[in-house]
Amino acid sequence: MRRSWRTSGQLASVLGLRRIIPLGVLKDPVAELDHAPLHADQPRNTTTIDITFIHDTPPAPHLPPTATVRDIPAPGRTFTTRDLWETQRPLPAGLCAGRGTLWLTALAIYTQTTAAQETS
Repeated sequence: MRRSWRTSGQLASVLGLRRIIPLGVLKDPVAELDHAPLHADQPRNTTTIDITFIHDTPPAPHLPPTATVRDIPAPGRTFTTRDLWETQRPLPAGLCAGRGTLWLTALAIYTQTTAAQETS
């Protein structure tokens, strides 16, 4: 099973972290992605789930982009392009928190716990 998450400022919004915890509270918001609940059902017969991370900047120097998207609004109802970089790595299947309200509840608990740990 493959899931994609952005690893930029947009990423935190995708996970809901930006709205639940101000990013200034977290020492490393991007690193939280390795621990935050995933919006996915628990896979069967595996201990990991492959996650694709989408980066707005190269995750390593001189790495060529893997995709280009046209999503930046420009004058005249047009859009300009930007490059994206994808990396993939396995995360523990135990991070799969289900879908819908199950995931939202797990995310809220996670972010409240994380914020408390970061501020203490």
